[in-house]
Amino acid sequence: MATYCFAERKYALFTESVLRGLLAAFLDWPQFKPYEEYILEANQVPDSLREEVCCIPENDYSYRHLIVHGWDAAYRCMHDDDISERFLASTKTVYKRKSRDEALASLRSTLSDLQPVIAPAWAQYQAAFPVVE
Repeated sequence: MATYCFAERKYALFTESVLRGLLAAFLDWPQFKPYEEYILEANQVPDSLREEVCCIPENDYSYRHLIVHGWDAAYRCMHDDDISERFLASTKTVYKRKSRDEALASLRSTLSDLQPVIAPAWAQYQAAFPVVE
């Protein structure tokens, strides 16, 4: 059974892509990858999530775009100078010790704290590509 439905739960799927982008950024800190490198990683995420998603259209451009946009927005937001190095260092240490699945579960448990990252990225996505949820 699929965890996400592209047809009916785009926001949840977008949120998952944001979490994966944040985790990648936390683990890359302090040496964030240049755009040319990290966008290649972002473009692999739709394929890695595919087994967890149902109702992906045959022409999957809209699915891929949703996922890559969320991942990219999250990764870029970690370059913000307002984020303390102490926070980034401690967060990296915590997530580096966990498996990928454990780290994502930990991030999911902080969704309410992550809304300042997720909400603007979702609004930007909706403005550019109106989504019916």
